Amino acid sequence: MWTLEHIHAENFSAFRTLDYSPAQKHTTLIFGNNMDNDSQKSNGSGKSALIEAIAVGLTGATLRNIKTEEIINDNADEAVVALELLNDFSDDTLLIYFSTLSKIGIK
Repeated sequence: MWTLEHIHAENFSAFRTLDYSPAQKHTTLIFGNNMDNDSQKSNGSGKSALIEAIAVGLTGATLRNIKTEEIINDNADEAVVALELLNDFSDDTLLIYFSTLSKIGIK
């Protein structure tokens, strides 16, 4: 079975840089802490962006049916997502790389 070992994203939605390795064989609770705006508590802290980055890495499409250009951080021209998956049966590693530049046709 393939499991997500690591996710790396750059300039993706709210994240400038994201590196996350989820715990394996455990339930993971994602709780946000908005560091920019105390009145927002966990809103805008990147919880949905983390899930969106995984979806984009796996499918090449957003979950919310938005244009690819809208997932790029406002301070950047490109967003990148890289996923590392491990097959525990065959001990194979699969690396997936997604770039918005290739998605919107800029080479």
